[in-house]
Amino acid sequence: DTWRPRFSFEEGVHGYACAEVIHDLAPEAELHLVRVNGLTTFENGVRWAIREGIDLISISMSFYNDSFYDGTGEMAELIDELVAADVLLVTSAGNSAQQHWVGSYLDADGDSRMDGDGQNGWWVYLSKGDAKRFYLNWDQYQNCGKTDLDFYLVDAAGSIVGRSESEQDGTANHCQPVERLRAHAEEEGWYQLIVQHRSGPTTGLSVRVHARSGALLAPVPEGSVADPGAIGQVFAVGAVRAAGYLSNDVEGFSSWGPNAVGLMKPDIVGPDGLSTDALGGRGFYGTSAASPAVTGALAVLMSMEPSLSPYEAADRLQQLALVQQPLFSQPDPRWGAG
Repeated sequence: DTWRPRFSFEEGVHGYACAEVIHDLAPEAELHLVRVNGLTTFENGVRWAIREGIDLISISMSFYNDSFYDGTGEMAELIDELVAADVLLVTSAGNSAQQHWVGSYLDADGDSRMDGDGQNGWWVYLSKGDAKRFYLNWDQYQNCGKTDLDFYLVDAAGSIVGRSESEQDGTANHCQPVERLRAHAEEEGWYQLIVQHRSGPTTGLSVRVHARSGALLAPVPEGSVADPGAIGQVFAVGAVRAAGYLSNDVEGFSSWGPNAVGLMKPDIVGPDGLSTDALGGRGFYGTSAASPAVTGALAVLMSMEPSLSPYEAADRLQQLALVQQPLFSQPDPRWGAG
């Protein structure tokens, strides 16, 4: 009998498109489709994959605010279980390069508002509509409640159109150094995100902003890979447009490393702009498309060399990656291995 690698996925058109990419590249791979839409279902999926003897898990999702993207937290503990069972998680690096900012807390004018991109906040361009999402977190996951920050969105006239004022109370259950802001944009245009200091020390505090619904005027692409891609033993995949693949630069939205403790991410890049039945003529773009393409390549490599473990196959694929000098040195916070 021919040996076949086994897989796990999330559900839906997006997940179906991911499955289709792997099937196109590795048509004899055995696919198991698993619905994941949050940390609890991710945990269930991990335990299920271990019980079922899955070799590779392909997931095209980013999880925000459960860590400072430093390889710690509940998700990192689940990855440790996968590593112990020799199951490799292959994931999208994310599409946040233009939506991310990270840096030290600074308030030069002493008005209790973080300076951000230099003007008491961060300018962000939004389309008109509901459910605009923004995340703020800071590096106090091990001592939550030490500092309390609030998060606001204001329009061009200075009126508050969205707010997040969660209290960071270290004595409460599930304290997180996080603010999650949702807002409605009455008009398309420039808005400003503002961080307000409420209490606690800010010296040496590292702060991160994700503008999930818009593009920042002055983003910091470095460090924009979220979980699980930021975790060391996860194989994180960036994106390069398939048309002209061998000469293209990395997609402008493709998230950069390193993670918060300097570990180089992504691990490799793969093609996006793929043709799928699931998405029709629109094409399948983003690191969500590149990740299953790399998973399919791993399946082919493991089928060619059945003695390879999933982690050995990932190492081999990195060794085989195309390095286009002098565009980048290796490893690189945009390209990984190439």
